[in-house]
Amino acid sequence: MDSALPLILIFAILFQLTAAGFALYFIKYTGFKFSWTFIAIALFLMSIRRAIPLYLLNTYPGYSLDLTNEVIGLILSILMLFGVRGIGSLFIERKTAEEKIKALLKEKELILKEVHHRIKNNMSTTYNLLVLQSESLTDKEAKKAIDNAASRVQAMLALYEELFITGSYSDVSLKNYLPALAEKIISNFPNRKIVKLKVDSDEFTLSEKKISSLGLIINELLTNIMKYAFAGKDSGEILVQLRNNSKNILLTIEDNGNGIPENEDLKSPTGFGLSLVETLTNQLEGTISFDGSNGTKVTLVFDAN
Repeated sequence: MDSALPLILIFAILFQLTAAGFALYFIKYTGFKFSWTFIAIALFLMSIRRAIPLYLLNTYPGYSLDLTNEVIGLILSILMLFGVRGIGSLFIERKTAEEKIKALLKEKELILKEVHHRIKNNMSTTYNLLVLQSESLTDKEAKKAIDNAASRVQAMLALYEELFITGSYSDVSLKNYLPALAEKIISNFPNRKIVKLKVDSDEFTLSEKKISSLGLIINELLTNIMKYAFAGKDSGEILVQLRNNSKNILLTIEDNGNGIPENEDLKSPTGFGLSLVETLTNQLEGTISFDGSNGTKVTLVFDAN
């Protein structure tokens, strides 16, 4: 018997058991429980396969093994150990990188949340200051201008409140945002009690940029309705609908009020409010139409994407 054979077998067994140990160790860091377990079992069985000849070699003097085959087996055991160790290290490095990315994203989200919270608070302060300023004015035109500015700030504030509540800072659910916005806008007017408001929206989301423009458009249109549509009336109805057919977004706002005055040219608006609506519609790359034959109906269409 070659005196080197027992040492070769012992080292082969140690390398295989060490590789099996690494395989079990990597379960904790990679999460691939079954894969590493099967590899560990295979390596453990291979070590038993080497242990049996070692036992026979030491027990039976006439038992013999081929030295070349056992050296090759030892080399394979060494290669398996380094292979398992190397592959496991790659998984650990990837998992570490993923955890760092998750930590950075969480930190970014917290910073973004804090920024939105501060913006919301600043807008709320601005809105309250405008309201206080309006209450102190006696000039009707100045008061009207301040009230309009406050209403626009309130429309933006409603968006940031929705962003803050939902915790989403890229897309906003229209199903939640639209009713809250519409109610806030019309609640500023003294004739709110005589107006029945119905808001109906499909469940979908829009980017913050698009919903910002849409919110300001809705603010201007509802503000005009509350100011002029129900003058001299004991009751009124407003319907706000928002539909998404995958290709286009369709906004419809209609009332059963006084309609559009004959001398009002909506194609060439002179007032700031309707001019703003036109500008925001262009930003959305949409089209807007007005029908004043029976109350007022406004239809806005823009690309869903």
